[in-house]
Amino acid sequence: MALVPIEGEPPDEDRHAAVPTLAPHTAVHVARARLAATGETAAVVFRRGRPVGVVTADALAEPGTTSQQDAPVSTVMDYVAVPVTRGAGANETVRAFTDAAWDWLKLRGSAHRVRRLC
Repeated sequence: MALVPIEGEPPDEDRHAAVPTLAPHTAVHVARARLAATGETAAVVFRRGRPVGVVTADALAEPGTTSQQDAPVSTVMDYVAVPVTRGAGANETVRAFTDAAWDWLKLRGSAHRVRRLC
């Protein structure tokens, strides 16, 4: 079933071509500039061709991120993507979420301490 386009929205193929993609190591100032250039409010963060999270313009503009221009975007991601295998059992699925949460906390930890100081 195809979705009905919203009036004034570009076709999906045009919209997806303009959405910026980032890597976890992309600097905050580069991510902010890409979002500003495209007018988008968020970007998907990819690692090895797989989405690992989403960062928004709001997160990139938070106090602390403006003083940490070279910090990796992975330290300010708003959302973390969790790959879950179709048909996986409850234990395997919970383990995937737990591993993703720990990875995110490790990345976010040093940036959170920096932001509190600013």
